[in-house]
Amino acid sequence: MSRFGFLALVLVLSTAAPVFAVNPATKLTRGIVNASTGWLEVPNQMAQRKDDGTVVMWTVHGFVHGLAIGLARTCYGLYDIVTCPIGPYDAPMMDPDTLIAPKHGPQPKKPEGPTSSYDL
Repeated sequence: MSRFGFLALVLVLSTAAPVFAVNPATKLTRGIVNASTGWLEVPNQMAQRKDDGTVVMWTVHGFVHGLAIGLARTCYGLYDIVTCPIGPYDAPMMDPDTLIAPKHGPQPKKPEGPTSSYDL
């Protein structure tokens, strides 16, 4: 199998993997995805912090936070790759378990108006 075929297989498996790994193959896939996309946390965190004040503040804060989260995601990915034959398979260390995965389940809507007599 060529390198392109292997990369295509990994990408297909990563999009078809469930949220939690249920066997060694999905834990391996989660590890490969996390190890290879950890660097994407830097622009992701910068984009999430763009409402935190001035451009300099969110750029610096997002860059530093993205480096920390990206390093953690890459290390957790390498850990999943090394320990894929060993359980547990249902306990991802990051939330979301991969950067490209959606959040776990639908997000609840906040109720409109006061929720109790104390909120009046």
